[in-house]
Amino acid sequence: MPEAIFERAKLSAATAQIWGSVAYWVLVVGLALSFGAGALETLLAMPDADPIHRVGAVLSLTVPLLPAILFIGALDHLRRALGEYAAGNFFSSSSAKWVRRAGEEAVYAMAAKAVLVPTILGWIHSSDVFDLSFEPVDWALLAFLIFVAAIGRVLDLAVAIKAENDEIV
Repeated sequence: MPEAIFERAKLSAATAQIWGSVAYWVLVVGLALSFGAGALETLLAMPDADPIHRVGAVLSLTVPLLPAILFIGALDHLRRALGEYAAGNFFSSSSAKWVRRAGEEAVYAMAAKAVLVPTILGWIHSSDVFDLSFEPVDWALLAFLIFVAAIGRVLDLAVAIKAENDEIV
């Protein structure tokens, strides 16, 4: 690989990693502030409520955050992969692992958004049903995320092929 292209690729990865880090912290702080403000507002609005109703109210605010927290984890995995690329480790097992884990965690986030959150919220609000909330765009996003995870697996195999070829040469 020509040195100029290699350096451009490293610089591009480093820039993307910086933006990924900014996005990561914006999301973390935004979620924390949103939850904190929502929990405080909810608890202040129910001064005479018993502890069970207070816990239910706070859980109603907490449970919907689960997919976002999982997506933040996926973003962190991609940020780590970009860090590997920025260091010049384009064909490393660790960079492939981070891409694969990002895709997998994002798929878990979608599952949480579509199945876990609506079902748990239903239970909190005294419903004993299994609930599902999947919109058409969610299907498209899920397919995209499955492909990201698949690309991570392909990268794992590409790293193994490269290692085998390096042994031959």
